[in-house]
Amino acid sequence: MSTDPGERARALRAAFHDACFSADEAAPRDLEGLARRHGIAPGDLEALARAPARLPLYRKLVRGNVTGVASAILERGVAHLERAKKGAFDAAVDAYLARGGPRTRHLRDVPVELLVDLIAEVERSEAVPSYVADLLRLDALEFVVGALPDEPAPAAIDVDAARPLVFRGPFRRLVVDHAVHTLTVEPGLPATETTRLFVHRDVHHRVGVLVLTPFADALVARLVEGVALGLAIQEASAALGVPVSEGLLGEVARWLSDFGERGILLGSAP
Repeated sequence: MSTDPGERARALRAAFHDACFSADEAAPRDLEGLARRHGIAPGDLEALARAPARLPLYRKLVRGNVTGVASAILERGVAHLERAKKGAFDAAVDAYLARGGPRTRHLRDVPVELLVDLIAEVERSEAVPSYVADLLRLDALEFVVGALPDEPAPAAIDVDAARPLVFRGPFRRLVVDHAVHTLTVEPGLPATETTRLFVHRDVHHRVGVLVLTPFADALVARLVEGVALGLAIQEASAALGVPVSEGLLGEVARWLSDFGERGILLGSAP
């Protein structure tokens, strides 16, 4: 066992990580086992042994923080997951922590990292409806959009079909297989249908979810990449195999008006 202060500190960090994130609940009480696995110096082991409740308490606090923030941010998805299979959320948290736990320094980012294990729990369990994975994705995306930093409003002029449009973010698109935006934490089943969602944050920092038609989604996908409005309309209509008709242009006008009123669309690029 090394007497180098840096090595001793690394050994203690590894032991604390093991004690808190291991699937073995007895890990924080097995100080000898932790010492063998991680090379804890005798003096450090003696210090830990003088306060045997420290590591179990630390494990409880760390895991409590992870489950607390994740269940709050992914509230609807976790409610539907637990209703379908009690204990599934804790099982996903255990899997996440056993894989190494948080890779971020920010507790707020943990639910997005945890999403991989939650969706895996849904997919491997016949007891959990597939829509729950979509709901978890939407919960996570709403939080991400709400937490993103403000974007400065770029300069814009009146809408011109020959120019790209200017948007005010943040926003994200999400395509899911179920209409999960209709759900709350209460029991309920969404319609099974391809649903194209536009998650945005308004000037008052409120997160909203809009449902886009297939054409509107194809159009938005091109516009946010900087394609000029007129060309984006042509490309989206060609991709969906629909003609550029008066009705389609009317849909575009309604969409432009709605996004403008919500402060998402600012105009065209100068």
